[in-house]
Amino acid sequence: MKCPKCGREIQGQRNFCPYDGTPLNQELSQNEDSQKSAHGKARIALVVILCLIVVVSGIAITWCVSHSGDSATDTSELEERVVSVEITADGYDPDTDTPIPLSISGTTSDGEDVSETVGVGLSDEIDLAPGSYELAIEASPLTQSGVLYQAEQESYSLEVHPDEESYEVAITLNPINLADLSSENFDALLDEATTAAGDLGVKEETITSLSDATSQAYESAVEEPAPSTDSESASGEETSTDTTPESSESSFVQTARAELGVPDDPSITYEIGSPYYWEGAGITVTPITFYKDGVVVASADCTDDGSPATTILGYPGLLGS
Repeated sequence: MKCPKCGREIQGQRNFCPYDGTPLNQELSQNEDSQKSAHGKARIALVVILCLIVVVSGIAITWCVSHSGDSATDTSELEERVVSVEITADGYDPDTDTPIPLSISGTTSDGEDVSETVGVGLSDEIDLAPGSYELAIEASPLTQSGVLYQAEQESYSLEVHPDEESYEVAITLNPINLADLSSENFDALLDEATTAAGDLGVKEETITSLSDATSQAYESAVEEPAPSTDSESASGEETSTDTTPESSESSFVQTARAELGVPDDPSITYEIGSPYYWEGAGITVTPITFYKDGVVVASADCTDDGSPATTILGYPGLLGS
């Protein structure tokens, strides 16, 4: 040990310097106290830092868990649900005919607009996020048999909720009586069907083949039957029976003509419109209009058998006007 004042070396443990009397242990005590104080402050600082780390970590973990829960909830709410589409269409064969064009329009629960057309068969599934939708048959499929179809309803409403996993939509397609269509209406329906098939990616040669089959079916439906020939009479002469205008008309037209009071007059012509779904009555009806010399003499929307569901204009002979 050395004296802090004179600098001389001092042997053993002494409280005072033997040379100049300077206290020795007082400085050592002060140094020890100073060191103890410094160590105490360091410990306190370390404890405070550790506490801060624990608090900040707790807050961070709570925030992460909370937001990860929200994210999981959002993801669950926007996850697509399975919608089973079951279609009834007599004569339709998904193996040979074009897909049925199903249009989907609406808005998801997070405000995203949806507008698309998908091809489906008789039993298919589509995936939709929660939201409000309208499903509709965009056009008739093209068929190998030449049949064209009309949906029983114009559209089908669907609400997809986050708390339900699956849904089912049942759609009925009714075959259209081709004989009841004017050439203009037939061409319009066929054009819609071929366009829809092309948009769904059907090969052009397939569309052409099925379109030709549909045109042939229409021609066969509207052409007048050939006059029937009776067997030879007793006199040996062959006789024939002429076809009357009534026999060349479909039962739909005959019923409409009879119930609207339209006379069997060759100068009276008629035109049949496209079938449509009458929402107020919940049925599908087909418009028919009778003309004489270019003037409308009777008109009505009729059920499938030709009975007027609503008379727009009855023939004067029936109404007495």
